[in-house]
Amino acid sequence: MAKPGPKSPKKEEWEDAFLANLRKTYSITEAAETRGNEAKGLRPVARTRRTVERRRKKSKNFDRRVERVWEEIVDSLEAGAMKRAIDGWMEPVFYKGKLVGSRRVFSAGLTVFMLKARRPERYRELRGKDDDPASPSALLLADEIRNALVSGATAVASEAPPDEPKTVDVEGGPAS
Repeated sequence: MAKPGPKSPKKEEWEDAFLANLRKTYSITEAAETRGNEAKGLRPVARTRRTVERRRKKSKNFDRRVERVWEEIVDSLEAGAMKRAIDGWMEPVFYKGKLVGSRRVFSAGLTVFMLKARRPERYRELRGKDDDPASPSALLLADEIRNALVSGATAVASEAPPDEPKTVDVEGGPAS
């Protein structure tokens, strides 16, 4: 005779466990279907995505709690994107298959996206006659974005001997 599995948690317990798991997994399905995943630091919920969706429809309180967790997740994602847009990230530099240094890389696309999201009145898409990339307003926007990238770039100085890895700036020259 098969041994019965662990009992599913009570409603309040599984909701709390689900929300804690959602904060860690960023996935409704993974947060709900966690039986046996305690080793990953997830609390047992033993529910399906469908059960979670039904519960959200029945309980406005649970639905609000789920939405609050999603807001926290998006806030965290936005903060990470903003940090990468401003500070960039380090990438290794190889020469003939050997690590010779690193460089700070920036994403112009991410910077533009963040500017448009945070200041849409100033960095909105250009329409009509300003669609021409050579128009004065398009050139002004391009200059503002370029200046934002340059002023946000922080050089990381490294006085390493020639045989050791060096940190270089975004254009590939030695950092100063």
